[in-house]
Amino acid sequence: MVKQSSSGFTLLELVVGMGIFSLVVLSATAIFQKVVEGQSMAIAAQNTQEAMRFASEAISKEIRMAERDFDGKCNDGEAGEVFAVRDSNTKLYFRNEYGECVAYASINNFFVVSRIPEASFSGVSGHNSNYDDITPDEINVSNLKFYERGDLQEAVTITMTVNSKGRYLLQSQMDMETTISSRYYLESKLNE
Repeated sequence: MVKQSSSGFTLLELVVGMGIFSLVVLSATAIFQKVVEGQSMAIAAQNTQEAMRFASEAISKEIRMAERDFDGKCNDGEAGEVFAVRDSNTKLYFRNEYGECVAYASINNFFVVSRIPEASFSGVSGHNSNYDDITPDEINVSNLKFYERGDLQEAVTITMTVNSKGRYLLQSQMDMETTISSRYYLESKLNE
């Protein structure tokens, strides 16, 4: 009589063990994939926010230091005002602290700026070929609008939708709104 050894696994036990192992590996892979996707989306949102934070800081500083345009040369004929908003609220004109005529706008989904020395400025149409990008190539800016509030201290509210370009998982969209007031008080209103 031959004695059978019972040390080892049967075929059924091996198949069940392999099935359970496969389910655990598949679950772990799916969880890992979701974590990577979430991290990619967070990085895309962070990059979009960082790009707009830079643009917002640059714009804020220049708008805060905007000066009253007594002859209306820089702000499209609005003599005595600090800001002028034109073209269905899509362009902002003003004179900065360095005596440059400045225009902010959105052209081809980029937030752009044009600065021309007042001495060589020939009117707002002079800005058309002199724009520089403020936002990086990876960012689309749409629905850009400027709203001017003129009282004792003039202010500009800027609204826009910002989208990051890239693969689907690396895209991010956010709406941005900020109000920036000029440090230039209208003296005639202070004396009233």
